Amino acid sequence: EWTYRYRLHWAADDPFPGPLARVAATWTGRGGFGPPRPRNLRRVVIDFEGETVADLPETARTEIEVVVSPQRGRIVKPYSHRLVGTKRWRGIFEIELPDRDPVDVRAYLRLNGRPLTETWIGQLMVPE
Repeated sequence: EWTYRYRLHWAADDPFPGPLARVAATWTGRGGFGPPRPRNLRRVVIDFEGETVADLPETARTEIEVVVSPQRGRIVKPYSHRLVGTKRWRGIFEIELPDRDPVDVRAYLRLNGRPLTETWIGQLMVPE
């Protein structure tokens, strides 16, 4: 017989946040510029907020890496920038999807080999 003790929390914010910046918002849509825009190219925009990114200057964008790990597909144009007037940092990338099957993707921001943010996890696919 095993005895377990645990506590569950339901809240808008994590009651015990970690040291890394957290995902604040995510947007996805068609990538590229057009018309026409390729159906298999998806753009992902992720906003992060937290102490590790709050005071980074805009000039850090040349040093911050948007680390993207897709299950399949090719990453196009990853970059990041500070959101003017906020303490948020935005990571942006496009992914060329190889087929109509869903693709699992992981992304985070890194500076000097150390993570700045938690890892965003998403699943993308070519729209119908």
